Amino acid sequence: MASVKLAPTLVFPGTRIKAQVEVSDPDGDLVMLDYKWTRNGAVLDGEVSDGLDTDAFQKGDLITLTITPSDEKAQGKSKESRSIVILNRPPEIISSPSGKLSEGKYIYEVKAQDPDDDRLAYSLEDGPPGMKIDAAIGRLEWEVPAEPGGSVQVRIAVSDGDARAFQGFSIQLKKE
Repeated sequence: MASVKLAPTLVFPGTRIKAQVEVSDPDGDLVMLDYKWTRNGAVLDGEVSDGLDTDAFQKGDLITLTITPSDEKAQGKSKESRSIVILNRPPEIISSPSGKLSEGKYIYEVKAQDPDDDRLAYSLEDGPPGMKIDAAIGRLEWEVPAEPGGSVQVRIAVSDGDARAFQGFSIQLKKE
C-alpha cells in the first residue's frame, strides 16, 4: 500500500470523511481493502467502507483510519492514516440590527447561535463613545448625543471561545 489520506482536511461535525488510498499488487492481483475507523481510539463497529459520516461526532473527536490490503493469496501490511480532529464550528449572528432610535437611545438585542452549543460571549469591536454591549446576553445600548447628525459605524463580535462571528452596520443619525 502506497498511501492513505483522509479528505477533507478540515472536518466539522456533519462532514463526510472519505479515504483516498493508493494501492497496488506486485503480481497484478485484485486488491481488497479492509477499513477500520476509530474515534478517540475506539473502533467504530459497522463502519467498514471508505467513507465515514460524522453527524453524531463532536468537536475534539479524533478520527483515524487503518486499512489492511489483501489479495486472494495473502494479507498485506496495515497502514494507518494521519488522524483528523473534528473542529469547532463558529457561532452565527442571526438577528438584524434595527435602524431606529427611541427616546434618545439605541437598543439592539443581538441574537446568535452556536451549532456546537458552546457558551457565547458578545463584544463591541467598534462603535461610538458611550456605546456598550452586555457580554452575556448581547444587549447593545447607546445614549444618542443631544445633537445627532451623520452616521456611526458599529462592529459586534460573538465568540464561542474558539471561533468568532462578526456583524457590522451603521446607524443613521438624523436631526429632529
